[in-house]
Amino acid sequence: MTEKLDKDVMAATAAVEKGGSSDDTTTAALKEMGYKQELKRNLGMVSVLGLSFAIMAVPYGSSTTLNIALTDGGPVTILWGVSHILILCGS
Repeated sequence: MTEKLDKDVMAATAAVEKGGSSDDTTTAALKEMGYKQELKRNLGMVSVLGLSFAIMAVPYGSSTTLNIALTDGGPVTILWGVSHILILCGS
């Protein structure tokens, strides 16, 4: 099984090096394995930039929230705050 996947990866790499698209070879490889490609693989520059900003925003927002909670109420605030949010959201 892994030998077949290695051959598929090598075929996709060779197609890209020749100036072709790896999408065609990977789609063909998926068909050989019995799967159908359902997701589009066309992320543009704006999409990548937006995704980068979305990923960078998570640690910044979390650190701000934790900073306020630790300075104003301490670890107890974080513990009870997370507990209440989990209960309210039904998780």
